[in-house]
This record gives sequence, C-alpha cells and structure tokens, in this order.
Amino acid sequence: MRLWAGHCAVQTHFLENVMLYSAGFAGRFFPVSCRLMLNSALSTRRFLPGLCRLLALGTVLCGVLLVSTPARGQEPQLDEHAFANSPLLMMSPEAAKLPAPDWIKPGTRITFYGMAGTTPQGGYTLDKDANGEWEDPSTGERYSKNEAVGSGGHGFSQWDIIAVGKHAVALTANMYTIIHPGQPPQLLQTPLGGWTGVAAGPADLWVHPDLLQKAQQFHTNKFFILRGNYAIGDRNYSCLCTVNRGQGSYSSYAYDLKSGVLISSTVTSSAQITPLYLPNEEVQPGNMQTTIAKFISVRQFKMPGIDGKNPPWVRTLRAMHFVGQCQYVNPYDANIRMNFPARIDIVLGKRGDNWCAYTLKKVTQVQGAPPEEATLNGMCGPGGALWIDPAALVNLQPRQVLDEDPVTHIRTYVADADPAKIAIATEGPGISGQAVYNRQNGMLQMILSRQSSSGITTTLQLEGTE
Repeated sequence: MRLWAGHCAVQTHFLENVMLYSAGFAGRFFPVSCRLMLNSALSTRRFLPGLCRLLALGTVLCGVLLVSTPARGQEPQLDEHAFANSPLLMMSPEAAKLPAPDWIKPGTRITFYGMAGTTPQGGYTLDKDANGEWEDPSTGERYSKNEAVGSGGHGFSQWDIIAVGKHAVALTANMYTIIHPGQPPQLLQTPLGGWTGVAAGPADLWVHPDLLQKAQQFHTNKFFILRGNYAIGDRNYSCLCTVNRGQGSYSSYAYDLKSGVLISSTVTSSAQITPLYLPNEEVQPGNMQTTIAKFISVRQFKMPGIDGKNPPWVRTLRAMHFVGQCQYVNPYDANIRMNFPARIDIVLGKRGDNWCAYTLKKVTQVQGAPPEEATLNGMCGPGGALWIDPAALVNLQPRQVLDEDPVTHIRTYVADADPAKIAIATEGPGISGQAVYNRQNGMLQMILSRQSSSGITTTLQLEGTE
C-alpha cells in the first residue's frame, strides 16, 4: 500500500516471520557507572550459538581497552586513555596529582554485587525488522510491533589491580552473572576489560579519601552532597554521598570516607522517546532502567607472580597467535552440538615492568557460514593471562591451592607441574578452565575454557609469536 504521510509507521502486509531468538547474556556490568544490562532470557532453555561463541572466546582472554602504538614505560602513565576512564578529573583536576589510596596495590580485588531491571513505560515497542509489518515512510525502514516487556538480572563484578603507578593504575575486571540461584549460585563469566585510570579514582570505583574529606555538604533542588552512615547488612560505613535528580533520571553514589571505596550506587533513567508511532495511537515512552551496585569486599587475590615483573622477553614481543576449536553442546539438549575452528591473534601495546596492554582479534567459523570476527582489548601483568613471572613458578607443586574466592566460590590451583610446564586450573559453579605455561620462560602455551551455562568449551594452543 502507499506510504503514509508524516512520521508514523505504516502497515503494509502481514509476513509471518518465525525466528528462533535466544540469548544467554547480553551486556556489561559496571558497578561504578551503574550499567548492567542482563537479558531476561538468561533463565530460558534456548541459547544462541553465535553469542555463545563470542562469550567463550571473550572469556579466554578478557579486556576492553583502546590500545595505542607500542611504548615502553616503567609504570602505568596518565595518558589519554587514563583520563578518558576517570570522570573524577572533570570534577577535581587535582586528582591527577594524587597517588592511589594506600590499600590499592597489585593483586587488590574489589567485589560488588549488582542488579538491574527495565520496566516498560508504554504498551508496545517498535523494533527494526526487515520483514516487519510497519514501515517508516521517511526512511523506508520496517519495524515489527512487540509487546513492551521488562527484564532483569543480577550478579557479581570483580576488579583486579594489575599495577600501581605514581598517578595511574592498570586494572582488569570480570562479571559473573547469576544464572541459577543456589548455594553457591551457578555463574556465567564475562570479561569487562582492562585499562588504565587515574590512581585517585578510576571510573567511580573509589575516590581518594583526601578529596572526600575536603568535600563540603551542599544542597540544591537537583543536586546535593551529604555525610552520614550507610548500612549494608550488619556493616556500617561513614560515607560521603552525592545525589543528582534530573528529569526522568536519578543517581546516587556513596563512598566510604575512610578508604574511599564505592559503597553503593543507584542509577535510574528513562530511554529516549522514539518519534515513531502507529496511526491513531500516541507515541510510546521508553523503558525505565534501574541499576544498583553494593560493595561486598576488598581482598588480595593470591596468584603467583602478581607482585613480580614481566619476563624480559616481553619488552620485545609484538604478537602471540593461538589456534584451536570451540565445541558447543546445548545445555538442555545434548543432541544439539557443533564444533568449529577458532583463532586468536594478540597484539601487544603499551607496557611496563609489571603491566601490558593488548588487543585481541578472534575469528570463528561455523560450517556453511561466513567467518565471524570480533576484537577485544585488555590488560595483563606478571600474574597471569598471557604470561607469569618465571620466578613465581619455581616452587609450585601439583594440587597446590593458590586462591579461593569467598564470593564466586572459584578455586584456583596447580593442576599439573613438571620441569617443562605448569598447568593452573580454575573451578567454580558453572565455570572451569586451565592455562598451561612454559615453566622456564613463563609464556602461555595452552588455554582451556568451559562454561556449563553456555555449553561452550574452547581449546586453544600457542601457534607462534612475533
């Protein structure tokens, strides 16, 4: 039929389009900036293999950092990336001159619990769909009309400090989505990334106590700063809290005055209203999204080499290449399975004595489908991922327990050791893996990653280096 004049979607003809759409996880959790997007289909019994492949390879070597050209430095520097990852500098330029709080050191792990949910504010949504029954006359794009539904999820995020410089820190993070509640809950691990940030407060993870102590209480109708006690369970913290109230939005952040660590954050916002609407109907408002983060703990993660130095050969290493395969087995129907080749190419960027940025490109290909490519970026150091300080491997013994995380219940231990190589394994509820290192030079040789909730097992071998 002819296009409708104006800017509303016009019904053409009905095309029945049956698509098996399923999802495991779709999103990232930053407790600091309070962004957690969990798909409500987490508990369904259908999984999208393409998404699972992405998760499996992303979990092998995690990171989200824009890496510049290779450079050498002894410690993390306040470069353009550190400034971009530190909104604190916009409010307090003097933060660039402050060191990290004294409790921040290589191996420090900060754990948060987070949850998020979306609440429909309208009755339906118009979603882009090449076979949709509605057409935008101004663009020709088609949309399908779907019932507006809410979604939600929860999990843990853990932030590990890789290196600490005079004015900057290097860190990395992982999210553990709770797939099935229990004691302990079943988890799905997703990397959040690694980057550098200002030592006084990267992202919103912490704010240097000196800055908090100088802050004065302030109050307007939309923004105010308060001091008071904040309770989480049976623990009470003396906090500085900022609150910002806008039209259709709300945010609050509470920081411990003694340590500076983020204790709690809440962010509520409304999605932008789309100008599209159906004939004889009103414009539908967007969903309301609420994200909450609560501090759980700070501790020292016990991994060999984490307080050591990168091996000497890291100074000249340009790239590492891994090849292998992914095996997908539907967690709820073992008859649905497939194997496909996988490749990872890692290019190293800026680095120092105990930190190194890298970019990771992964390629997977299912038979009969074009190759799928994705790029991840990250941060590693002498305590694992791409290498371990060889001096830290000398005295390790088989079955030696290295670390047990009290929140995720993930246990790290030595699975095997001989004069030539050493295998370090991780086991947790729904998660297991193994990394094999050359015992003489500390270089990563093999990776095995398995997540029961996604049904993906990934095995990769070192092909070569540059």
